[in-house]
Amino acid sequence: MKPDDIYKLAGKEFTFLINSGFKPYKKESLIKETTYGFNSVSILVSDYKTELIVEFILGIRINFLEDIMNKFRKINPTLQNYTKSVMATQSKILNIDEKEYKIYSDIDLLTMADSFKEFMEKYGFPFYEKFHNLNNIDKEINIAPDKPCLLFTDKCIRAMYGILISKAINSPRYPSLVEIYRGLLSDWNEFDKARFEDLVSFTNTLNDKN
Repeated sequence: MKPDDIYKLAGKEFTFLINSGFKPYKKESLIKETTYGFNSVSILVSDYKTELIVEFILGIRINFLEDIMNKFRKINPTLQNYTKSVMATQSKILNIDEKEYKIYSDIDLLTMADSFKEFMEKYGFPFYEKFHNLNNIDKEINIAPDKPCLLFTDKCIRAMYGILISKAINSPRYPSLVEIYRGLLSDWNEFDKARFEDLVSFTNTLNDKN
């Protein structure tokens, strides 16, 4: 069993994604273009020789956010059209410690395919529906900025999206959120601090109609 077997399965067994408008992007992802950007499914395969460990990651790109964020994240220009605004693993969406698939045989592949389809129908598609909305992202990441959240693990990136989205939705909490996130900077490196402050300077120039 090899990682390529997993990717081939995605094209063969994940017809429910294809029927929903997803198209293969490279061999490890599927993308569905939307009015706001795209939704994605990424397949992470770890090869331990005797077994393959597979995990699925859902992502959402919101073009408006990425057009701004990529200026401050110093993303390679060739990759900027495919950056994602929010992502979450299947495990995090299910709020469990581990939701990985251990693959030893073709039977395991088919079992994984059935399980993932069920997950997408119950949780995956609703995830896309919920978190392409800026107000819902704001609630998830900005209600308690010092607590873990579903959509981000990198504290600096979370802070940057947090203030940008807060400004974009004209939240009255924007000024206080800037100070809250700034207060969480103590353990960040100088590069992260600088790009956060650069983004703050930019968002401060946006008027309430943007």
